[in-house]
Amino acid sequence: MASKEQTASDHERFEAARALGQKRVEDASAVVDASYDHASNAVRLVFRGGGSMTIPRRLIPGLEGQPASVLASVSVSPAGDALLWPSIDADVYVPGLVERAFGHRL
Repeated sequence: MASKEQTASDHERFEAARALGQKRVEDASAVVDASYDHASNAVRLVFRGGGSMTIPRRLIPGLEGQPASVLASVSVSPAGDALLWPSIDADVYVPGLVERAFGHRL
């Protein structure tokens, strides 16, 4: 059986990962809330920095043909960088989604 003891290198990697995670959580571009708006058939994102945006459902991969009840179950990843729909196994990376909705970065 393999040893389960952590090495000094393991501790350093874990600390670096925790620090990166904390930095992402504090980032103004992290999503803190997401909801599906049936009337506009879109997902509304609220960012830590106070901004918000609405993304039409047709631009979000994996949501085609899903009922409103599934779309309303959207949640945000702990790092605030992904939208999650666990019941349909759909995860969408927010920076990629924003780029898809608004075009490529310059």
